[in-house]
Amino acid sequence: MCGITGIIDLRERRPIDRAVLHRMNESQHHRGPDEGGLHVSAGVGLGHRRLSIIDLATGQQPLFNEDGSVVVVFNGEIYNYQSLIPELEALGHVFHTRSDTEVIVHGWEAWGERCVDRFRGMFAFALWDENQQTLFMARDRLGVKPMYYAYLPDGHLLFGSELKSLLAHGGLPQRIDPLAVEEYFALGYVPEPRTIYAAAVKLPPGSTLTVIDVPGKRVARTISLGEYRRPHGIVMMPGDSLVAVTVEANKAVLLVRLATGEITRVVSTGQNGSHMVGVTADGTRGWTGDIGSNTASELDLVSGRSLRTIAVPAQPEAINVTPDGKEVWVGSNATGLVSVVDAASGTVRTAAEGFGWPYRVLYSPDTQLVLLPDLRKEELRFVERASRKELARLSLPGKGPQGITFAPNGRYAFLSFSTGSAVAIIDVAARRVVGELKAGETPDGVVYTTTVVR
Repeated sequence: MCGITGIIDLRERRPIDRAVLHRMNESQHHRGPDEGGLHVSAGVGLGHRRLSIIDLATGQQPLFNEDGSVVVVFNGEIYNYQSLIPELEALGHVFHTRSDTEVIVHGWEAWGERCVDRFRGMFAFALWDENQQTLFMARDRLGVKPMYYAYLPDGHLLFGSELKSLLAHGGLPQRIDPLAVEEYFALGYVPEPRTIYAAAVKLPPGSTLTVIDVPGKRVARTISLGEYRRPHGIVMMPGDSLVAVTVEANKAVLLVRLATGEITRVVSTGQNGSHMVGVTADGTRGWTGDIGSNTASELDLVSGRSLRTIAVPAQPEAINVTPDGKEVWVGSNATGLVSVVDAASGTVRTAAEGFGWPYRVLYSPDTQLVLLPDLRKEELRFVERASRKELARLSLPGKGPQGITFAPNGRYAFLSFSTGSAVAIIDVAARRVVGELKAGETPDGVVYTTTVVR
């Protein structure tokens, strides 16, 4: 048994606090009492506590490849490592140890993400590839070795063999997940990928997790919704393990687990035209608009109940709720108005007007800015949330802007179009398009997650 932990800065490659990383690592001292090691570079910190079993003399971790560009921390044992060494040596890789750990870094270089297909054993590991700016994490097929991770609001990703290592960081939100409590009392444990804390998740058995920079993003996988038809709105739930998807034909909002594609909850809206959904920061409340009845509805995403409806301007397709749940912004197709609903009182006030077809409402991570794509006028509006003042418009002729999401650092937004199979990268401060990502045919919605889970 060993213990691994780490901190990855997904925003700006800020310096990692070595003292914090050491504290996280030492919280798992009992897992590896023989040795401890740290690796710290720009935006990357990896820690390891070792219980020495294989290659006692040279098997220390973190362990690197030949040129130091790939580094790994590893808990477990690769049973077939001795048979993989000559195969990797034949491919030109040079081994400096006889430990099973070194097979992982060279296996990554040789086979990429498919390296796990070649490994037989019980394992959980995390490696950083500096050249590809990629974090790769994996857990064995039966889940013998544990792996927890969390994405923090400040842009850091934490991982560790035990939840206590994430807590030792000091920045993990400690709000209890009510569904995890329910599962614990029903089952006697909390099943993957949930943990007792809403902000942290477990990597499921037989799963890998890849985090890559935006320029390298690609279509990684497609999830089928089976009998549920005409998906429209899509929102990332807290923790990045679930998405909420509206399915118009079934009058429902689905909670879908990214790791497995499993539909974990179906929340009936009872609405004839529920296109979009907004979710509060704690993931307990959702809001949808019904273009059939000209109402906005509040949903309890824990119990699966509709709580109340509020009359709003006609055909409320675009809708979103502020993270604190206090304001609901609603865009009306029929009137060209964008309204703000006070969630406590139900009062509706106009925030912006003159739209052709306000298709989405998006808040910046700090909630100071609101982005509003107009599908009919083919432009993107930037509005200051507090004053409701329009700051700028970005013209997008021939594009038909639809779905939009922010990167966690707030610097970029990602905008999907109705006229093609691409997602534009928007520099928010500069108010311009700076790049493009390939996507499926005419993507209606888009969300940003720091993980691509296979």
